[in-house]
Amino acid sequence: IAILQNINGCDSTVTLNLVVNPNVSSTQQITICQNALPYGWNSQSLTGAGTYTALLQNINGCDSTVTLNLSVNPNVTSTQNITICQNALPYRWNNQSLTAGGTYIAILQNINGCDSTVTLNLIVNPNIASSQKITICQNALPYSWNSQSLTAAGSYTALLQNVNGCDSTVTLNLVVYPNVTSTQNIAICQNALPYSWNNQSLTAAGTYTTVLQNINGCDSTATLNLIINPNVTSTQNITICQNALPYSWNNQTLTATG
Repeated sequence: IAILQNINGCDSTVTLNLVVNPNVSSTQQITICQNALPYGWNSQSLTGAGTYTALLQNINGCDSTVTLNLSVNPNVTSTQNITICQNALPYRWNNQSLTAGGTYIAILQNINGCDSTVTLNLIVNPNIASSQKITICQNALPYSWNSQSLTAAGSYTALLQNVNGCDSTVTLNLVVYPNVTSTQNIAICQNALPYSWNNQSLTAAGTYTTVLQNINGCDSTATLNLIINPNVTSTQNITICQNALPYSWNNQTLTATG
């Protein structure tokens, strides 16, 4: 209350009802992802996490102090190195179907709802195919190859694992040289004994066998049927008159008894 004098010099009582509007302060908690920076707030461009203040006017025209606690969840990056075999293609990774080795990127959301960039280095170990050609003799059958027992010539396949743990297809071309047998029939005179045949000294007729190696290095069984024709002796007694001399006999001209 104030007592004043009006223009007439009389007391004038003035009563004042004073209303005070308080200054207002408030605090905000905001969390954003790193890729949302810079963050615009009350005409400020915020480039990192922290506490920021702005002085505004409220509806009463009084100062209003606003404080911002800005939290920034970082974007996450990670790298994976994965090695697979060729027959594992196409390889499924984060909704992508990968058909070859290389570097691939996927953008996911982490537990904070922010970008998570994952890089995959995909290495593809190739499947390997190889061929072998093996030549054996017939008496080496059955031939053991990669847990298979092969009984004849032909083309055979085995699926193995190489040093990388991947499929390795091996093809075997098996060539089988046959063993050879042969028979000889030889007739000789008795005075040709002993008869030499393949390092054997044969002294009588009979059947003989020897095992040799043919041009392929395989067994060659040779059989000899040896026939001995005996030497023959005979005696003739011939009587002639003297005037029949000379006497012709077996290309000889005989001029006297004998």
